[in-house]
Amino acid sequence: MGERNNLVPRSAWHPTIRRSASSAHEFDSDDVVRSVTKGVRRGASNETYGILNLLSSNPSTHPPIHPSTRHSLWLILILLIIPSLLHPHIRHIPTDHPTIQAGINTAADGDTVLVAEGIYFENISFRGKAITVASRFLLDGDTSHIANTVIDGSRPIHPDSASVVYFISGEDTTSMLCGFTITHGSGTLTEFQWVDLWYKAQTGGGIFCDNAGARIVHNRIINNHVAGVGWALGGGVYVDSYDTLTHVILDNNHISRNSLTAIENSWGGGLLLISHATVTNNLISYNTSSSDGFAAGAVVCWSETYPRYVVLKNNRIRHNAASGKHAGFGGGINISGATSVLIIGNDISYNEVNAGQNCYGGGITLVYRTASDSIIGNTITHNRAKSQNQTHSRGGGIDLTYNSNQSTTLISGNVITHNQAWIGSAFHSYLSKAQLRDNIVKDNTDMVWEGIEPEMKHQR
Repeated sequence: MGERNNLVPRSAWHPTIRRSASSAHEFDSDDVVRSVTKGVRRGASNETYGILNLLSSNPSTHPPIHPSTRHSLWLILILLIIPSLLHPHIRHIPTDHPTIQAGINTAADGDTVLVAEGIYFENISFRGKAITVASRFLLDGDTSHIANTVIDGSRPIHPDSASVVYFISGEDTTSMLCGFTITHGSGTLTEFQWVDLWYKAQTGGGIFCDNAGARIVHNRIINNHVAGVGWALGGGVYVDSYDTLTHVILDNNHISRNSLTAIENSWGGGLLLISHATVTNNLISYNTSSSDGFAAGAVVCWSETYPRYVVLKNNRIRHNAASGKHAGFGGGINISGATSVLIIGNDISYNEVNAGQNCYGGGITLVYRTASDSIIGNTITHNRAKSQNQTHSRGGGIDLTYNSNQSTTLISGNVITHNQAWIGSAFHSYLSKAQLRDNIVKDNTDMVWEGIEPEMKHQR
């Protein structure tokens, strides 16, 4: 989407540290001793505590320490403290810290913020840290912890920063979110440049990942609702890596019952990916995307210029809907731009796209593509493309429209049945190239050409 500016000041996530002119001097060793003493005394062992007391003692009330002795004491202190600094810590919420964010703030790379069951009314940020934030599911694999450990984003400090979880400080896949219910987020106000114009958008109801990566596993990302002042993007999850090589992993999540509504355009009721991503073993269901302009379905992968690579594997993408008054694209999956996608082994069923005018791809749409894709070994069934102007309802199962000569789609080994559209209920292609191999195509309902539009039949 080109360059993007966050309208919400990020000072909340990146506080500015100021130093007055009067404090601009070099610290002597006693200053350092006093600073270190304050920081580590609370958790010090008896030996460490004694050395700290000795090093920080007042020379006016205690005999001075010979320099050689002081150096020896410092060496001993370092040997005592460094192992504890290098050892990862588990920070228990709410036992050690009252909130999840407080635990994150004190955590260091490699630490785990372990959260007990309960409802936490927070909007949290990872602050660029390579840490794990998890429920007790991480310890015992009991899925009841996921349902009972809730981060509720319905009480944001600022209504324009109302995503539930933020990755906005250059995180990568060493930053892990595991085992929560992420709910009641309403997104973050951003603006972005697209085709030389600037637009406002509300983005990322559940998770907002901006110029960063993440590992997001075993969560329920549910009931997040984003209403756009202009555009609405990523009802459950929004990821934009700009031109970086950051990667997002989404595995074994339930991304369900999230919604987008917009005056202009709405893309990705479940998730919008403008990033390298691996999306595996997720249930993506009952997400909706609706707008007065263009609407795109549950999973949207898009990049205007920078090449991306996305794997969608072994997901269940079911019962999602996209509805645009002007046009609708891909009730289940919409791929556009320069992102290359492997869609393999998914169940893509019971999705619907409808529109007042143009309507494409009840299950999958690939539109305005400049990269090549593979659709392999999926079950694509009971999807529907429906428009008020029935002649513009195309591709009940799969639609390819306006893809460049550089883009070729391999469609192989899929089961494509019981899909509906006015034209091409199984496949539709317009100004696009495809290779069809070894697909099972049957029982699709088509008002004009049964199953496969004539343009595609010769491509098999």
